[in-house]
Amino acid sequence: MCNEISIYIHIPFCLKRCLYCDFNTYAGLYKYIPAYVNALVKEIETSTYPDDYIFRVKSIYFGGGTPSLLSAEQVSTILDSIRKKYQIKPQVEISIEVNPKTVTAKKLHGYYAQGINRISIGVQSIHENELRILGRIHLYEDSINTWLLARKAQFNNVSFDLMFGIPQQNMEKWEQTLQTTISLHPEHLSIYSLIVEPGTPLNQWVNKGIVYLPSDDLAADMYEFTQEYLANFGYYQYEISNWARPLRNGKTSECIHNKQYWKNKPYIGYGAGAHGFFDKIRTENIKHPLTYIKKITEQTSKHFIFSPAIAKVTKLDRITEMRETMMMGLRLTKEGINNQDFFKRFGKRIETVFLDEINELINLNLIEWANNGKTLRLTKRGILLGNQVFMKFI
Repeated sequence: MCNEISIYIHIPFCLKRCLYCDFNTYAGLYKYIPAYVNALVKEIETSTYPDDYIFRVKSIYFGGGTPSLLSAEQVSTILDSIRKKYQIKPQVEISIEVNPKTVTAKKLHGYYAQGINRISIGVQSIHENELRILGRIHLYEDSINTWLLARKAQFNNVSFDLMFGIPQQNMEKWEQTLQTTISLHPEHLSIYSLIVEPGTPLNQWVNKGIVYLPSDDLAADMYEFTQEYLANFGYYQYEISNWARPLRNGKTSECIHNKQYWKNKPYIGYGAGAHGFFDKIRTENIKHPLTYIKKITEQTSKHFIFSPAIAKVTKLDRITEMRETMMMGLRLTKEGINNQDFFKRFGKRIETVFLDEINELINLNLIEWANNGKTLRLTKRGILLGNQVFMKFI
């Protein structure tokens, strides 16, 4: 059985943890990166899957944390182990997230030489005060420099990460961020509304009244403005938080890797805290990198499920997998969920399983049948109220 999969590599190290971050990342452990890379390679080499499955890798994604703390040689070591383990599709997408403060011309040229063909730059904002509130270690000048270096290193698929709803941010500043970003012509944009997570330093600042979040109405206005503004410059929205523009060769700059998640298709996660999904099973690795290194390094038994680093395995029943497929697939604002694909996967049509939910959401003008009834997707109103839609499938 042949399965097209994606591979996620988690790099949990940062020079400094951002004030809004609640991801599985750690500052101050930089010296353990070489040992971590060795452990990653061993995890990849010793992972086991059923003999009758043939995996073809369509995308590889280095996320974090700050993957750009890795040298080109370390990235090469990891990629070599993946290439030895799996069949790699000729047009594989290989992405790496970079912090503008952690890259050099040499490093980016090295990444490109090792096969990385997509780079995601954590820009977030062009305004120094907003970057300071977020706890970012870079200035906007660093973002510009990274973009220039990426182009010189021959990267022709560059994504910018931006954030709105930042404390003290107003519409004028957000428009300036978009305007300056568009002038650089990145192929892709990931644009997120800031979510202040409990337990983060930024959450404490907000609770103490040190900084103030924009109102919900203003944040919604920023999002709607973004949709209209980007459309005027040739960017089309293909997911709730993602925009792409057509490439000259007729290809798309949509993120292949993230679409694997949104279509609820199989992927394998390697590294501390990485998640995976395969054959109706969700996996989660040991979170702390030092515990992860110790576990992998000391592992001698061959009797483990998939990977020696896995800390949690969850078997999905059929209806749960269907519900997750609906929640994730409806994030794709252009494609939505194809009814024929759903039937091939589950043996039932969407409306057979979720008739009541669909009728209610259609009556609320939140979802619609498109492409002559072949696909179910969010309406324009539904894009703005996505969480209200997703809750119906929990």
